[in-house]
Amino acid sequence: HAEGPAIDALIVSGNGEPTLHPDFPEIAKAIVSVRNLWQPGKKIILFTNGAGLDSRKIAEAANLFDERVVKVDCGSERVFKQVNAPLSRTNLARVLTGIRKLKDVTVQSLFFAGTGTNTLQADVDDWLEVMAMIKPKAVHIQGLSRPSATEGLSACDEDSLYSIASRLERKTQIKALVLP
Repeated sequence: HAEGPAIDALIVSGNGEPTLHPDFPEIAKAIVSVRNLWQPGKKIILFTNGAGLDSRKIAEAANLFDERVVKVDCGSERVFKQVNAPLSRTNLARVLTGIRKLKDVTVQSLFFAGTGTNTLQADVDDWLEVMAMIKPKAVHIQGLSRPSATEGLSACDEDSLYSIASRLERKTQIKALVLP
């Protein structure tokens, strides 16, 4: 570790949802222990879709990390099912219940246009209500930056992203970072 590349942070993420791993609490403790031994002072950041956070054990494990970034792209169950197409028992209510168990959270939200947009006035209003309820310490708003796996989706224009960020700040006093 002393001779290897310098790191800024350890990111827990992956191809799939890390909190759904059956040993996630033990893995989280091991990651923190190894970080404390080999990279003390470096942040550990969890990127999650929130699927497992309604479990007390999973939320407690997530709270071991220095930062928790949860993906929340919508504010209604209808759009949640459309956008996330969950294969598990997950629904928006469970994700929000889990988020409330966290010390603090950064929200990452993806907005897109096309046949399944989440940028309609009513959809953004629902999302704003969820943000007001969650009270995240930060919000990152972004658009599609690569082709979507879902047919008919496209990037929304940059002005739309900044408009959503402006509405968020006016309604909740939460300033969003826009990543077009």
